[in-house]
Amino acid sequence: MQKDLKIKKGKVGNKMKKVLIFISIMLFLVPGLVQANSWSVNDPIEVSWGTLYDSYVSGSGSGGVATIKNNANGQSINTFCIELDETTTYSTLVQDVSNDEAIAGGRNTNGGDYISGATKWLYTQYLTGNYTNAGALTYAFWFLEDEYYDKATTPEEWKTWFISQGGNSTLAAFAASYMTDALAHNSYTNANILVLDTYDGTIKGQSFLYHVPEPASMLLLGLGLFGIGLVSRKKS
Repeated sequence: MQKDLKIKKGKVGNKMKKVLIFISIMLFLVPGLVQANSWSVNDPIEVSWGTLYDSYVSGSGSGGVATIKNNANGQSINTFCIELDETTTYSTLVQDVSNDEAIAGGRNTNGGDYISGATKWLYTQYLTGNYTNAGALTYAFWFLEDEYYDKATTPEEWKTWFISQGGNSTLAAFAASYMTDALAHNSYTNANILVLDTYDGTIKGQSFLYHVPEPASMLLLGLGLFGIGLVSRKKS
């Protein structure tokens, strides 16, 4: 009996050692894997759009949910443009994705244009599935980034102006509510939300919101899958 107990303890000890070794390897490898899959300057990307929404501003284009595929690493993101006076083509390059500053700014700023806490908060809500109206999100992001600085200073003022330009009143109400909710969280911080700046090789393109993958989340996922494997093996 004592011999059997010693054997069992030895097996348990060996399993624990394997788990600890696995955790140590993951701690070193996972950040490296995330870094290897990061988006870098001059990565070729493809930008495609879902339903586009007219911005109702003279001389500007449209917006909506954009899907950007990085052909260098195969990753894709769903995002929104944050500048009314910049454009992008369907095939372009990464110019910068190292901080939360939009290169060349937008209609209100040409330098030092950092995205607001309200914008980061609203984009986080979209990523977690809490806000889903793409048109309303488009206008809300432009408003929060001062792209409508010469049209309105409050969500209600913006809604009145938007409707006067022929905009849909229901969409305007959604957008104004998103703006109001986001402004209540203007002090929100999230170091993983950056700005993806694009260009076509020579000319500055559009700036988009970008969410950096979290190494800790990936590590927990890996450990969880490993734990499930151990339990399944034990049962068998």
